[in-house]
Amino acid sequence: YCGALTLGLIPVWLLHKGIPRREKTAYAALIAVMLISMFFSLLDYLWHAAETPIWFPCRYSFLLIFLLLTCAARAITASEGLTRRKIIVGYGAAAVIMLLSGLPKLIFPKLFDSATRNLPVTLATLTIYGLLTLLIVNPKPLLRRGAAMLLVLLVSAELVGNTVASFNNLDTELGFEYHTQYKEFYHNKSELADAIQKAAERDGLAADVFFRTENTLARNANDGMSVGYHAVSHYSSFSKRDTFNFLGKCGMFCLSDCKIFRYYGATTALDSILGVKYIFSPYERRFGYTDAGISTGGISAGGLSLWRNQTALPLAFYADQDVLMPFGDSATPFKMLN
Repeated sequence: YCGALTLGLIPVWLLHKGIPRREKTAYAALIAVMLISMFFSLLDYLWHAAETPIWFPCRYSFLLIFLLLTCAARAITASEGLTRRKIIVGYGAAAVIMLLSGLPKLIFPKLFDSATRNLPVTLATLTIYGLLTLLIVNPKPLLRRGAAMLLVLLVSAELVGNTVASFNNLDTELGFEYHTQYKEFYHNKSELADAIQKAAERDGLAADVFFRTENTLARNANDGMSVGYHAVSHYSSFSKRDTFNFLGKCGMFCLSDCKIFRYYGATTALDSILGVKYIFSPYERRFGYTDAGISTGGISAGGLSLWRNQTALPLAFYADQDVLMPFGDSATPFKMLN
């Protein structure tokens, strides 16, 4: 994320005699602490505000990038004490480090993805950045200004190129939704919200009564938040995998090793405990559900019918003390709930 210019300037910053040693020591210590934290789960856990990250670890790496950018900016702006020799040695060291980091990919190409092809581009970019940095320390003002302008243009081009490459990789891995598809969902989601409101009014539910609604053909795990109804389905950076794992054992459906929670149906008992009052589905529901007599005709809604759970419990309810016993572990949701 820091770009090739920063990679080239960090060794230059370390060799720069115009930057106080105390400053280098302090920054190096901070960088070392962050790098060490990435190798120990306890430190990584503390960096995430004592929350286990659901998907992407080491999110404080952006702080590390900020420190590296700061050091690189100091190296190129503090011209006093910066010599051509230091620049050549610094960029050369960065090129060697990049070569060594890419060596395993070159030796064992089948074990890695196609990102290996980026190494020649990185080395070429480092070379151009190094030449421009040499011109920036040139005593002639015209050369310095011209090199600075070219540096700005090249960094901008690199940022655009990296962004496009990142989005293309994400599209290959996850698949983006077309704008027309989202517009269709956005314009038709009011049908779902209106259907829920109409059903709640028919059933005599007050506006402040809490209940959950699910959709078996939801667009994604956060449809409830998008449409405006309370749902069990959920995905966020701080989703609780332990909770998802527990609900999965009780009969819910979890994706990606309990990182994403989607509703594709559950046991009637679990639906009732979680307060799932209504479910959108094109198919007839199991025993315990009745047709609410409300349908949606939107394409994105799939021509869904709204089904009412006759046994849905409120957010808080009285129960026998036996249900407060610690839950065990079972291979089937029926034994788990019993």
